[in-house]
Amino acid sequence: MEASADPKPCDIERDGPQDPMLRPTVVQVVLIILSSLAMQQFGIAYTWPNALAGDLQTDSSTLLGHQLSITPVGLDLVGSLLFAGFSLGTLPASWLVARFGRRKCFIASVLPTFFGWAFTAFADKDIFIFIGRFVSGLGHVMMMQTSKIYVAEISNTSIRGMASTYLEMMRWMKLTGFLVVAAVAIKVPWYIIACAMAVLTLVYGGATLAVPESPNFLAVQGRYEEARRILRRLRGPRADVDAELTLLRLLNQRRDGASGFAAIFKWDVLKQMAALILLGTLRSMCGVETITVHCTRMLLDTGVSLDHTLGTLVVNSAYVFGGLCLTQLVDRLGRRWSMVVSLTIVVAGNAVLGCYCYFFQVLPQPSLDIKLLSPLDDNTTVPYIAGVRAIGDVDRLFPLLCFLVVAFGVGLGIANVPLVLALEYFPTSIRAEGFGLCLTWMSACSVVMLQLYSVLVDALTITGLYWFFALAAAAALVHTLCFIRETNKCNIG
Repeated sequence: MEASADPKPCDIERDGPQDPMLRPTVVQVVLIILSSLAMQQFGIAYTWPNALAGDLQTDSSTLLGHQLSITPVGLDLVGSLLFAGFSLGTLPASWLVARFGRRKCFIASVLPTFFGWAFTAFADKDIFIFIGRFVSGLGHVMMMQTSKIYVAEISNTSIRGMASTYLEMMRWMKLTGFLVVAAVAIKVPWYIIACAMAVLTLVYGGATLAVPESPNFLAVQGRYEEARRILRRLRGPRADVDAELTLLRLLNQRRDGASGFAAIFKWDVLKQMAALILLGTLRSMCGVETITVHCTRMLLDTGVSLDHTLGTLVVNSAYVFGGLCLTQLVDRLGRRWSMVVSLTIVVAGNAVLGCYCYFFQVLPQPSLDIKLLSPLDDNTTVPYIAGVRAIGDVDRLFPLLCFLVVAFGVGLGIANVPLVLALEYFPTSIRAEGFGLCLTWMSACSVVMLQLYSVLVDALTITGLYWFFALAAAAALVHTLCFIRETNKCNIG
């Protein structure tokens, strides 16, 4: 068969050379769990600023015995500098993963992550914490990108979706974030948590020394014997390893000989990239991050008076439950239909919420006071509205249930599946670069939508905002049905 410049794995062979009933080997499961530790480390780094903020309220001493003073603006920087490093490091990390392989980048990502936590743990001035957070962000982005790409490439086609969404859940479930909560509850200082994370990073780095290279990467590099040996360990004795390697070679060939970022800007790849970028834009416009980060403000604007910590916990629990359901459905329903079900729920929930706010007018809310969050939350500070109007239990219950339905629908597909597609749309030769570009765009869209929340509420009112989310979700639904191709059970090359 002549190699195409625009290979479509599902047109070549629906299930690849793998037996659809082939079960993952123990080695494969262990490697997936080990890769998920990268996501869990980011979960702790994500919530760590709350430990710092809570501790500084009662004790400002550092590990070296100095007194630390951080302004509210400085506390905001502690949270945002992690993401600054994350954003700036995404594309360089993509190039490194594609150039040097998955295993080497697993190991290399340990160095900036470790030094970032070490800077933080031994800081006696706020500037060292700022540097540590930025440097650790550079390490975490490489660690996370490598783990996602690696898991997508080593997993059987029958469980690839579940494995990829499992990694996303490890990032967003914040199970490890609760370790920070527990540490704060028993008065563990912020610098001890940072020291523990530095040690954990070294342990993780030691474990990755035993991780084999991705067989997909080895095959693309022409190292077929190594790839065959590792594939045999990953797939088990029943798998047709030679057929899989043949398909890998076929799917990574291009007539024009382009590879890396040069291949990304070829017309056939640009069409796929455009479909993913538009999906990522609509994903953010649906309010995926807004309903979790600003859930208390949205509920209060809707007329639901709820304690901030309780509201955050309840809404995120619905989101997590949707994500857990997705791990079981994504390989059964497929990527497209998972998003169709998810977006249908989001459209209906937001439309009903908009109608509720329109027909049952919410009284204007009093001014905002900034209040320090509990360690359960992601951000150091959040606008907290005090003294909302008294409403009946029935009035409170209906919009809250609708809001939870929306959070469940978001977790059921549209929040996570676009990231899975960004891994599966591109063959191994350009997967790291394509995924890095999509991740950068989606992150930028998320930041913009979060920053525009107050502007949108002022311009559209809370009623208009819910309808805006519903319209964006409807547009994403149409886009999914018309322009997103299914990758479920397909050999992705």
